[in-house]
Amino acid sequence: MLAIGAAGAIGVFGSQVLGMNTHGKGETAAYIALVLVGAPAWALAWWPAQRRLTDDERRSLPRRGYLYLAILGGVLGVLVFGSAALYRLLNAALAGDFPISTWHDIWHFTVDGTVSAAAFLFHLTAVRADRSAQLPTVAQHSLTVLVRASDATAARARLAHALEGQADIAIR
Repeated sequence: MLAIGAAGAIGVFGSQVLGMNTHGKGETAAYIALVLVGAPAWALAWWPAQRRLTDDERRSLPRRGYLYLAILGGVLGVLVFGSAALYRLLNAALAGDFPISTWHDIWHFTVDGTVSAAAFLFHLTAVRADRSAQLPTVAQHSLTVLVRASDATAARARLAHALEGQADIAIR
């Protein structure tokens, strides 16, 4: 809700600056309302919920599903709007004509792509925070290993050679 409102409101503002505002007053009001309702709802619901999450809630399937779906939406948004902006730019460059309508379209595609990228990065940060908060603790286990050798020094050398490059395993 907030992302759609922000993209729309910034897009309308840019259209007004370009002198090509094709957006009606109702559409502009809807975008502003989405920002005015979405920002407090997001700030009052998301942030307090983030602070009191337990590890079980961080691992829950609905939360991960939501976060990965939002990441997918952000990636697809960047790809779609980025390719559309590039298409309009290349089309105008090859035609040798850059009318104001081309800049208007590029403006909207750039704003929508930027908002998609912001949504992607925000949700990716949440996924990374979830992963770092729930890193499993590694327990130490003692094992007895039988190594056939002529003496203890040769047995240790054989075992050290077999475990070479594994820094998380210690021989005592």
